[in-house]
Amino acid sequence: MSELLGQLAVHTAKDHGRLDRWPLPLRLWLSELVPRYHQLVGFIHARHFDADQGVDVPVAPSLGQESAGVGFRLDFPNSAGSCAACHVPVLALQGAHTADPNAAQGVAAEGVTCDFCHKIAGVRLGEEGLPSPHLPGVSSLELLRPPPGEQIFFGPLDDTPGDDVYAPLYDQSQFCAACHSGEFWSVSIYNSFGEWLDSPYSDPAAGKTCQDCHMPPAGATTFVDLPPDVTQHVPGRDPATIFSHRMPGAADAALLAEAAVLTVGAERSDGEVSVTVTVINSGAGHDLPTDSPLRAVILLVEAADADGQPLALIDGPTLPDWAGVGAPADGYYAGLPGVYFAKILADAVTGETPTSAYWRQTRLVSDNRIGALENAVSRYRFGAPAEGELRVTARLLLRRAFIDQMVLKGWDTPDLPMAQVTRGVP
Repeated sequence: MSELLGQLAVHTAKDHGRLDRWPLPLRLWLSELVPRYHQLVGFIHARHFDADQGVDVPVAPSLGQESAGVGFRLDFPNSAGSCAACHVPVLALQGAHTADPNAAQGVAAEGVTCDFCHKIAGVRLGEEGLPSPHLPGVSSLELLRPPPGEQIFFGPLDDTPGDDVYAPLYDQSQFCAACHSGEFWSVSIYNSFGEWLDSPYSDPAAGKTCQDCHMPPAGATTFVDLPPDVTQHVPGRDPATIFSHRMPGAADAALLAEAAVLTVGAERSDGEVSVTVTVINSGAGHDLPTDSPLRAVILLVEAADADGQPLALIDGPTLPDWAGVGAPADGYYAGLPGVYFAKILADAVTGETPTSAYWRQTRLVSDNRIGALENAVSRYRFGAPAEGELRVTARLLLRRAFIDQMVLKGWDTPDLPMAQVTRGVP
């Protein structure tokens, strides 16, 4: 559909001029068929001339609204989207595609609540083991709600009394599938569950589940700490059966430190030092990085002489412009030796690359993320002095979003260190 719309826009613009001057019946038909049409003719007023196509092409809002950057509501101000289907699921029970997160009140405003998760009786999966891309979040869940005065509470334990009910689903990665697998305009965006499913970790005999890493036991022996004035006795349990609900993820330093391993090899000869860096996805059960296409894992490779002066790169990969053009001390790494591991999308109509506005029609430009238990090797050559010991340092960082976008939005989200190796070269 995105290719059809793009071709229609280009060819019609060549023949009839600006898109917003098309005949009204055609515009009305397109507005009903493709919401993206509104973005082309209603919300994007800036255009640039594409010499290859011979036509004025719309410029995306992220380029035309410098003070705001991209935003779903900037493109679709009258739509709530499907965000609530996962992020505000109680509210989304009223309609996964109509629930407005800004309108959440009461319990719904708490986001993903204890009671919601523990009322999930099943997850609807297709033949390939994935949820339907047309049924986001709550739409792929089988949720039970008991009548007034009664209660039901699903969980992974089979020896609890009362209204608690044992459900093996709570020990399975499939429990997470509905909100960790999603497409927009037929382009995979969130797919950490699918990546796990395709990895060795999904082997029932030797693998690991999502819960093993993101809900590990933390040493607690009781489910709750009762207030001091409550005399009710809560018997202790085996701590291996009580799982943390902190849900460590991409912001957790300890988890990130276990996600990847760096190895550095270096050889010196004929006025050069040759460096080989291997990044191993040793601990993540999905691609590294995963889910949101804003995220990136950045590999920085530096070589210096005995006085700490950097050596000039002769050959090897360098970081792209979207790693940030500016001072490296401020996190702008474009042009430096290294690799930017990420899923890069382009706007299918305007061509803007990269784009984080995946709610528009996009196309996949590249995806060099590292699969579970896989590795990525990069090689570099630096000029080296004839004498003196050299030092080669490789650093691995997690970046939560494109740096220019973070600055524009005012997001204070520093890069998180994942691994670092320094090697001396005699």
